[in-house]
Amino acid sequence: MIRQNEKGESVEGYDFSNIGPFFGTEIKLLQPLNIDRLLNGLKAASYNVNVSECDVRKARVEMSRTLQELYFKYIYTRQMTSLAQEVKTNLQKAIDKVNAALDEDDDERVSQADLLELKTQQFTIDDGLYQARYGQDVAHNAMVFCLQSDTFRIQDTVLYLRTDKIPGIDSLKVLMIANHPDLARLALGMKAQEMMVKVARGELLPDAFVAGSYKFTRAWSDKVHENSTEDLLNPYNKKEATLGLGLRFNLNMWSLKDKYIKEKCELEQLHYKETYASDGLFMDLENQYQKVNHYYKRQEAAAISLEAADSWLKSAAMKYDIDPSQVSGLLKAYEKNIQAKKDFYDCVLDYNIAVADLIAKTGLTLSDFHR
Repeated sequence: MIRQNEKGESVEGYDFSNIGPFFGTEIKLLQPLNIDRLLNGLKAASYNVNVSECDVRKARVEMSRTLQELYFKYIYTRQMTSLAQEVKTNLQKAIDKVNAALDEDDDERVSQADLLELKTQQFTIDDGLYQARYGQDVAHNAMVFCLQSDTFRIQDTVLYLRTDKIPGIDSLKVLMIANHPDLARLALGMKAQEMMVKVARGELLPDAFVAGSYKFTRAWSDKVHENSTEDLLNPYNKKEATLGLGLRFNLNMWSLKDKYIKEKCELEQLHYKETYASDGLFMDLENQYQKVNHYYKRQEAAAISLEAADSWLKSAAMKYDIDPSQVSGLLKAYEKNIQAKKDFYDCVLDYNIAVADLIAKTGLTLSDFHR
C-alpha cells in the first residue's frame, strides 16, 4: 500500500494484516515455428513403425515355411520308419522259411549260403530303421521348438503329394508385388527417408520461434472499502504479458549441409536397392517356379519306376514261394523296390518343400495363400 512519510513523500509499504485470499499464476511459452520439420519427423517415425510391422510379417512368412518343411520331413521319416519295419519283417519271414527248409534237410532247394546271404542284409535294414527313427525324433524336436509346445500330435503317417493349386508365374508376380514384406519394407523405408531429407533441408534454415509470458496475481482484503483506489494500488495485484518473435541461426552450416547430403545419398541408395531387389526377387521367384515344375516331373518319373519295382517284387516273391532257392532274385527285387520307394518319397518331399518355398517367395503364409 502507498503511505505518506514524515516528509510528505509517498512510499510503498506492506500491511500483511490486510491480506485475504490470494491467487496467482505465471505462464511462460517458447514455441518453435518449424512446424514443417516437426510434421516430417512425425511422418518418418510413423513410416519406421510400419517398417517394423513388415519385419513381423516377414517373420510370420518364414515361420510358416519352416513349419511346412518340418511337417513334411516328419511325415517322411515316419514313412521311412514304416517302410524299414516292413522290410525287416519280410526279411525275417524269409530267414525263418530258409531255416525251416534247412531243418527239414531240404538241401536240394536251399543251402546254408542262402541263409547267410539273407542275414547279411539285416544290418542294412536295421541301420535304415535306426536312421529313420532318429530323423523322426529330430523333426519332432524341431517342431516342438518352433511351436513352443510338446502337446501337439500329428496323425498323418503317409507322405502325400501336396495338392495346392499353383497359379501361373505372372499371377505369382502380382501376388509378390502386393504382399512381399521386403518390397513393402523398402517402399516404406524410402518414404521415411524422403521425410528425413526434408527435415535435414529444414535444418539449413534459421529456427524461428515465438516467446511469451503471462503473469496474473490477485489478493482480496475485507478492509478495502468500495470505490477505493487502494485495491488498484495493491502491490499484490498484478497482470503482466509479453510476446516476442525470434530467430536462431546455426553457424555450423557445413555440418548441417553434410547431413543433408548424406540423407539425400541414402535416399538414392534406397531407390537403387528397390530396383535391384525387385528384379532379384522376380528372378528368384521364376527360378523357384521352374524348380517346382522340375520336382513335379521327377516324382512322376519316380512313381512310374516304383510301379515297375512293385511288379518285379511280386513276381520274385511268387517265384520264391514256389522255389526257396530263388533267394538271390528275391533279395535283388527287394533291394530295387526299397530304393524305388525311397526315391519316390524323396521326390515327393522335395516337391512339397519346393512348393512351400514358392509360397514364401510371394510373401504370403500358407493360410493367406489359400485365401
